[in-house]
Amino acid sequence: MSTASVLSPFQSHPAITQQTDLLIETLLQFGSNHRAWPGRAQCGTGKAIKWRGEDQLSDPKLTKLIRSRLYDIHSSLLDGLISLRSWTMTEHVYRKVPCPFPTMARGLFTRENIHPNQLLGQGRHAIVARGYDKFFNIDELPSTKWEALESRSQAPYHLTLKTNGCIIFLAALTQAIYWSPQNTLQAAKVGMSSAQLAHELWEANATAVAELTDDDFEEHVIATPADQVGLNLHGVNLNTPELSTYPPEIVAQCAKRWGMHPTPFTTVHNIESVKEHCLKIQANGWVGRQGHVEGVVVRGTPRDQGIIADSNLPTASIFWKVKFEEPYLTYREWRELTRKMLNEMALNRATFEILPCASPGKSLNLSDSGELAKVLKVNVKKIHKPETRLYVHWVIEELLNRSSHATRSGSQLEEEQNFDKTLLVPIGIPGCGKTTLALALKNLTTCSHTQSDDITTKKTGPAFIENVKGLLLEKAGPGLVIADKNNHLKTHRAALAELIHKLSEGIHVKKGKGKGSREAELVRMRVRLVAVTWDLESHPSGELQHLAGQRIVQRGANHQSLRPELTSGGLEAHDAILWRFLKTYEEFDPEINSEDQDFRQMIELKFTASIEDSLKELCAKLQAICPGILPAGIDLDDQKIKQAVEFAKSYKPEVKKEMKIEPALQNPRYFGIKLTVNLCELGDKFLRKAMDDTLSPTVGKGREMFDELNQTEESEEMKRLWDEYQKRVLQRKVNIRLKLGPKLIWNDRVMIVEARVLAESREDSMTETLTEAGKTRYHVTIGPPMSPLGPSPQVGISHQQPIVSSSASTVIQQWSEVHTKFSQGQNVFNSGASVGVAIRSVQTLYHSCQTVSNQYSICDSCADAASSQVTALQCYASVWKSQFASVFQQFSIWVTATKTACSSLNPQLDVILKGLNLNLNLFLVSTSTYQVSLASLAVK
Repeated sequence: MSTASVLSPFQSHPAITQQTDLLIETLLQFGSNHRAWPGRAQCGTGKAIKWRGEDQLSDPKLTKLIRSRLYDIHSSLLDGLISLRSWTMTEHVYRKVPCPFPTMARGLFTRENIHPNQLLGQGRHAIVARGYDKFFNIDELPSTKWEALESRSQAPYHLTLKTNGCIIFLAALTQAIYWSPQNTLQAAKVGMSSAQLAHELWEANATAVAELTDDDFEEHVIATPADQVGLNLHGVNLNTPELSTYPPEIVAQCAKRWGMHPTPFTTVHNIESVKEHCLKIQANGWVGRQGHVEGVVVRGTPRDQGIIADSNLPTASIFWKVKFEEPYLTYREWRELTRKMLNEMALNRATFEILPCASPGKSLNLSDSGELAKVLKVNVKKIHKPETRLYVHWVIEELLNRSSHATRSGSQLEEEQNFDKTLLVPIGIPGCGKTTLALALKNLTTCSHTQSDDITTKKTGPAFIENVKGLLLEKAGPGLVIADKNNHLKTHRAALAELIHKLSEGIHVKKGKGKGSREAELVRMRVRLVAVTWDLESHPSGELQHLAGQRIVQRGANHQSLRPELTSGGLEAHDAILWRFLKTYEEFDPEINSEDQDFRQMIELKFTASIEDSLKELCAKLQAICPGILPAGIDLDDQKIKQAVEFAKSYKPEVKKEMKIEPALQNPRYFGIKLTVNLCELGDKFLRKAMDDTLSPTVGKGREMFDELNQTEESEEMKRLWDEYQKRVLQRKVNIRLKLGPKLIWNDRVMIVEARVLAESREDSMTETLTEAGKTRYHVTIGPPMSPLGPSPQVGISHQQPIVSSSASTVIQQWSEVHTKFSQGQNVFNSGASVGVAIRSVQTLYHSCQTVSNQYSICDSCADAASSQVTALQCYASVWKSQFASVFQQFSIWVTATKTACSSLNPQLDVILKGLNLNLNLFLVSTSTYQVSLASLAVK
C-alpha cells in the first residue's frame, strides 16, 4: 500500500473558519433573535458573512424544525470525553422555497466551544462530519426538472450507482482516532489501521461517506450481491459549511486504498447524455453488476463556478437522483395498494378477538408476528426474494397494528369513507382572492358560503363560528361549506377544529324553530376539514404587500370593510392593515402546529397566479379529494372558468362598514418616496465590491447597518417642497424614477446611498421640482437597527467622502446616548434582574462607550487641532466648553456609578463576560481613563 494519501491536505482559510462558527451558532440559536448574540458584531476579520437562515426572527415553532442530540465519545487514547452533536432537520421542510434551514446538509455532526475563548469567527466551533446536501429525485421539485438542471449545471456530469443500504459517515476526532455514529463497522473491515485512516481524514479535514450493504445487518428491497457486502464508498466531503466534495475518480482510489468497495461511476459531458445513460441503465442494468438497480445519482458542476482548474481537488456540486420504477417504486406501489385494501376491509375488533389456535382455550399473542404468520398460513422462511419477504413483513406489521387498535381504527376507517360534509377553510391574507374563489366555485357547483366580513355584531369570531355550524347542520344543505375568513391565526383554525370535534361527538339541537320549543335531538356530523393555503412563505413580505395592495386597489369600493381609502392626512390605510396581517400571519403546518392537525387535506395555491388559474387548480384538487363535488359531466373549460370568475367579480356586498383607521395614520410625520428596490441587496452589492478591493475594518462595520428612510430640512425651501409633496401625493399623480448609487457613505451612526432623480417626462412639474431641488443631492439613509433615525435634521454626512467625520452635535449626542444607556442599565441592577440580563446591560454600556471613543478619533476639530500643534484637550476646552460642560459632568457621574455597579456584581461575572467576548478589566480601566480626562475638560 502506498504511504501517500490521495487526498489533498486541507488549507484553512479565515472565511471558512468564520462561516463554520456562524453556521453552528445559527443552528444553536435557530428560531431566536440572532441580533442579540454576544460578540456578533465582532465576528470575522474583514468580510462579514451573512448565512442562510440568519434573518429568521424569533419564532418558537422554528425551534421544532431542527433537533440535535449529544454523543459522548469515550476512548483510552483521549484525555477525557469528547461531546459531539448530531443535527436532524424536519424532512419535508427541505422542499420549501426558500428553505428556512441555515444549511441543506443532511448528516451533520459538530463540536461547539472547543476554543471558548476565541471570538466568533476565529475558530470557536468545528464541523466533525458532513454528509451531502439534501437532494431530490428528477421532477420532484421545479429545480430538478431537466430544463432547470440544464440551466443550473454544466459538464462534467458523473453518474454513480445508487447503492441500497445504510449510510455510514467516517470522520476523524483526532489524528489517531476515527469515528462513525453507527457502531456497525465490525461488519465491514477496512484495509488499514484505524490510526492511519484517522490521520488521512484529519489531514484532509474530510468525511468519508459510504453505504453499508449487508442484508444480515439491515434488509433492503434490493438484494445485495455477495461480493458487494460491506462498505461501498461513494463520497469524500470536506468538513466545511458549503458542500465541497471530491470527484468520483479520487473517491474510487480512496476506496481501494482503505479496503472498501468502490462505487461504479461513469462520466458524460452534456445533459442529453445523462438522460440516455439513465434510460440504458434502467433497461439493461449497470454494466458489470448483477441484479436490479435502484437508480442513479448524478453530480453536476454549478454553472456559475466556471471551469474546474484541477480535477483532483474537491469542488462544489449539484446533486440529483434518478430512481427507477422497477422494482423499487413497484414495491412502494404494492405497499400503498395493500394499505388501501386494508382500509377498505374496515377491520373491527371481532376480526382478531376470535382466531383459530393450535390448542383449544389457548389465547393467541397478537404482538408476535410469527404467531400471526401461522394464522395467515404464511411461511416467511420459505420466501427467498428479499423484496417479497420485506413486503410480507410489512403487511403483517400493518395487520398487527390494526388489531391492537381495532376499536379506534375501525371508527376512523369508517369516517374516512363516509363524511357528511366538507368544510373548506382558506388560510391567507387580504388580497389572496378568497371571496372571489368562493363565489366562482359557488357558480360552478352547489355549495354554502359564509363570510366573516358580513358579520356586523361586535364579536365577529363567535358569530362566524355559529354561522359555520348552522350551515353544517343543514341536513338538506350542500355537502361543501366555505368558511370565508383569513383564518391567518392558529386560534382561528383551532376554533373551527373544535367545532368539527364537537359535531363528531354530537350536539343537541332544538327540533322546533320557535322560542318555546324545548325538545332537542342529538345530532352527529362527520365533517372533513380541508385547508386552502397560498405559498406566502415563498415571497418576501414587501412583494406580498405590493401585490395584495394592487388587488385591493383594483377591486375599489367593492368590499365590506377593506377599501383603498385615504386618511385625512393622505395615507393609504389599507397598506397599514396589510402589514398588520403580514406581521401576525401564522403559517399553516399540521406537522408542527397542534391547531392544524385536524385538517385532513391541504390545497396549496400560488399567490402570484391569476384568479382563473387558481380556480382551475382548486377545482381539480377538490375533485380528487371529494369525488363528485362537481356536477357530473361538467367540463371545466376556459369559457366556464371565465364565466365563473366574471360572476364572482360582479358581486356587490350588501354590508358596508366604516374602515377602522388607527389614529397614527391620520396625519403623516414625513413624506418619502416608496422604493421598489431591495435596499439590503443594493447595499450588499456595494459593500461586496468594497470588500473585494480592501479588507478595511470600516468596510466590515458597514455590514451591521440596516435600511431606513431619512429625510428633512427645516429651511424655507424644504417647507415649500413639503407642501408640494403633500399636494401631489393627495392627487395620486407622483411617478418618480431614481438612480441609486454608486456611492455608499457611512460613519459610526448612519449610512446613506447616493440617489439621483431622473426626469420621467418634461411635462411633470413634480419631477422638475425635484430635479431642481436635487442640486443639493438626494440620498436614501440607512441606520443601525437599535437606534432608528426617523425624520431628523442634518446628520453631518458629506457626499464627497467615503468615511465621514463627526460634527460637534454628533459627538454631544453620542455622549448623551451613553448616559441614557447607563440610566437604563442602572434600572436593570436596581430591579434585581437575572445575571444574564445584567451581563447584557453591562455589555451595552461597554459598546456605547467604545462607539464614543471611535467618534473622538475621527473628529474634524481634533484633526485640525493636531495639524496646528494644539492639543485636543485645549481644543475641546476652548471651542466647545459651553456645549460639553453639562454632558461631561453627567458622564463623570456615570463613570463612577458604572465602576460601583460592575464591582458589586457576582465575582464569577468576569469569567462569564470573557465567554461573551467582553473584557471587564479593560472596561473598568477605560472608564477610569475617561473619568480623569473628562473631569479635567469639565472644569476648564
